[in-house]
Amino acid sequence: MMTIPAEIDTPEIIIDRDVLQRNIDRMATAVRAKGLHLRPHVKTHKVPEIAEMQLAAGAVGLTVATLGEAEVFAEHGAKDIFIAYPLWVGPRQADRLRQLAVKARIAVGLDSREAAETMAASLGRAVGQVEVVLEIDCGHHRSGIAPDAVV
Repeated sequence: MMTIPAEIDTPEIIIDRDVLQRNIDRMATAVRAKGLHLRPHVKTHKVPEIAEMQLAAGAVGLTVATLGEAEVFAEHGAKDIFIAYPLWVGPRQADRLRQLAVKARIAVGLDSREAAETMAASLGRAVGQVEVVLEIDCGHHRSGIAPDAVV
């Protein structure tokens, strides 16, 4: 068990860099061995330096929960970002997405036809600069479009 040094006041974040790197490498290796691509969700650590380590280990991009997280990680050099939490994109969010799309490949999760139509209208001519991933309701009825309503 690790002893907390006397000069550290709790709560405090203490990261064992060797353990962190080992965990990142282990996940990257496991995903690669299955022929898949890793796109880690950074909502837990929210640390650009850790995301850089994940990308250096082979992650193809990052997954974030919010537009603000996307902005932070793009500012720190991430070039491929998926905003997983379904957005409602009005004019203000559209401006932010257009600015992000200049810095990185941006994909946005949407969970309704209305959200897609609103985003398209808000983005205007820039609509082709942002990719869309449509969330399908897998039967839990929490979010997403019913499978028979997709087409």
